[in-house]
Amino acid sequence: MSKQYEEVQGTTSDVLWAASKFIALECAAPNKQWYQCRKESRDPELCLTQGAEATRCGLGVITKLDSKCGEAFNAYKSCLYNTYQDLEKCRSQQRALEECWSKLNH
Repeated sequence: MSKQYEEVQGTTSDVLWAASKFIALECAAPNKQWYQCRKESRDPELCLTQGAEATRCGLGVITKLDSKCGEAFNAYKSCLYNTYQDLEKCRSQQRALEECWSKLNH
């Protein structure tokens, strides 16, 4: 089993929820390319390249959040986990992560 596959398998819903806004912003182009391919083709195998690129981009965002905003990212993930993903209860952790992210990109 490849390392990339293991990383995807180990990505929990809490991680994906916490990173989703940033993945949407950073990976809009590869996600759009994958979606457009799937829309035009009934054969999913024809879109594997675009799907791999979208996945690679998403994992890159998660890695960046973990390495550059680790404390805020972990706090937000933990809050989501502990509250069964009740976003309203995790707004302060979300704001802290968004502040960290904006500092990285400005």
